[in-house]
Amino acid sequence: WHAGCGMPGHQPASVPMTSIFHIADGQAWHQAVTAGRYIHESLDTEGFIHLSSRDQVVATTAKYYSEAVGLVLLEVDPATMAGLPSRRAWSINP
Repeated sequence: WHAGCGMPGHQPASVPMTSIFHIADGQAWHQAVTAGRYIHESLDTEGFIHLSSRDQVVATTAKYYSEAVGLVLLEVDPATMAGLPSRRAWSINP
């Protein structure tokens, strides 16, 4: 996930978050609900799924999804990802 810290070059050791967010195609999400499993294509192409902090959602949507329709915003409880491999990439500008 990408969490902006507000200071260029600054990477905090930990940032307490209660939720993180994933912007998804609504049709793909509804198919995943039916199938009981969601895997974003970025997992295959980049090796991870992009997640955003609450503060980044609007800017990320504007930058990467400005032409998209039918998006859904998924709220993810970080506790449900305990034990999974993860990578934090700190980004000031999503």
